[in-house]
Amino acid sequence: MQRKKLITLLCCIFTVGMIFVSIGIATGASTSFYIDSTGFYLMEQDPITFEKDYLPRIEAIDIDTNGGCFVDIVEGSSFSIAYEGYKNNYLTHTLEDGVLTFTDKEISSANRLKFIFQSGSFSISQSSMLPLNWSNNTIKITIPKGSILESTNIKIPSGDIYLKDISSNIVNVNNHYGDLAIDGLKGKTVTTTLQSGELSINNLTADVVTTVSKYGNVDITNATVDKLEGDLQSGSGYIENTTTNTTSLFFKYGDFIANQFYVDTLQVELQSGKFEMNGDLTSSAEINNKYGDIIFGLESQATNFKTMLTTEYGDIHVDKPPSDTHMFSQTKEDTQSKLITAHANSGNINIKFEQ
Repeated sequence: MQRKKLITLLCCIFTVGMIFVSIGIATGASTSFYIDSTGFYLMEQDPITFEKDYLPRIEAIDIDTNGGCFVDIVEGSSFSIAYEGYKNNYLTHTLEDGVLTFTDKEISSANRLKFIFQSGSFSISQSSMLPLNWSNNTIKITIPKGSILESTNIKIPSGDIYLKDISSNIVNVNNHYGDLAIDGLKGKTVTTTLQSGELSINNLTADVVTTVSKYGNVDITNATVDKLEGDLQSGSGYIENTTTNTTSLFFKYGDFIANQFYVDTLQVELQSGKFEMNGDLTSSAEINNKYGDIIFGLESQATNFKTMLTTEYGDIHVDKPPSDTHMFSQTKEDTQSKLITAHANSGNINIKFEQ
């Protein structure tokens, strides 16, 4: 009897609660909320915005968020910030001693229950996924022309990043899911780490560029870099109208295609993909390709080069070969100023020199 009364009471409480929820939704309240180990949170529909122009001088930028963000750092008429997010993100900024910092709430995925009212239905689920509105934050920062940042550090789990016409001695970007576009950047060291996303670089001037990409292509155009390093697990690398002193690249699954590429020392290793370079070398190239062709189109004459070319399953063709070209595994003391060493396990090697 007591149990029946208890069940009846609970049903009444639930019914009254649903009535109030329905009234709330009808008057514009959020249609969903979630409960986790940190508390009860509504999933807001309307973002909160913040804008401030003419900030004091910014000397460094540090963005480190647990939720997804779209980040733009571009040239502007003054130091300014504008961001848009949701209250339950606790996205905040500080500017102390010239360092602009953005952070948000630490997100807990433990014991999360999600409640959703949609199209007249109601559902309860346990989920470790973040609420959808966590991916909608945006941050925009403007830097006046002529200003040089000491460092720019960005670490986000998802979202696109755009850096346009800024100068920063150190740039360090870490993004799990999203693209990175760099245009008109001047810096000393640029380091990018992308788990899944495209990297696009245009009009870059830097001393050292290091990029690590798990899934996604890398496209570099109109760049002048002293040292270029790259590790691509699944994605191709495209280079055009670019000059480097030393370049060292690794591709697990993907091609390397370079046009108007001018490099002093080049080292590329490919596991599965095509190597093709058009441009010129001023010192040496060492190319190793497990499955795929190796193609050079060089602007120098053949007499300036020595070549050491080997392939296990494939053909070797050298247009206008120098007199000391050696196929397969012969070795000889280098008497020329430029050297091309290329090995293909399964693929052809084709080198064409300037006529």
